[in-house]
Amino acid sequence: MHLTKLPQQAARQTNSIPNRSIDNIPMNFEKYLIYDLEICKAIPPKNAADRLPDIKYCKDWSDLEGMGIACISWAILNTNTLELERTFCSLWDGDPYHQLFSLKTSNRYFIGGFNSWAFDDPLLRRNDFEIRSDFDILDLVLVAAGVKGTAYWKQGYKYNLAAIAAANGMAKTGHGENAPILYQKGQITKLLTYCLNDSIVSAEILVKLLKGELIDPNTQQTLKIDPAYLIEHI
Repeated sequence: MHLTKLPQQAARQTNSIPNRSIDNIPMNFEKYLIYDLEICKAIPPKNAADRLPDIKYCKDWSDLEGMGIACISWAILNTNTLELERTFCSLWDGDPYHQLFSLKTSNRYFIGGFNSWAFDDPLLRRNDFEIRSDFDILDLVLVAAGVKGTAYWKQGYKYNLAAIAAANGMAKTGHGENAPILYQKGQITKLLTYCLNDSIVSAEILVKLLKGELIDPNTQQTLKIDPAYLIEHI
């Protein structure tokens, strides 16, 4: 994962962030770190009449500039045993960047998320952190299912986190659209619980995929990805 603090015109964190790059640090990938973000401003409902009073909205899911970051969580797996070793969750204003940077530089973590290349990474970049995850779990699932680069949704196929989790005996504890509402209403415990659960579920999906035990939610076939694929496609 390449992680660099971009120049700031105005401070966004309580503490200043050093402008450091870890692009050239040798990595042995001793652990997998799967992260997830939740946003501050809600996604507008299709029907304007369904908007909630006193809730701030961004434009849509593409409004990376306007949605903000509410919190971040991650789950850490041992790359050899694939056992869950540690979890973390914090409000974004808790300055978690320092912790993420410390983990990456000192322990050589292999970092990714579910759909992180399309959403979480760009959201961090829009908030002044240059980042590209080492891997994206959704991308790995699509590769294993043989549908990457195809219009699989035209067949009615779904490969979102909720669908994959349900097919494999797991469950999300809510919906991403509700996270910013929890944040704005001050229901922080529920927000952090939801965010952390998404990281844990994503980690469990990765484990099953690496073990060749992940059930495709559309075909019910068993999916597997070789760990070497992750290293080769950084």
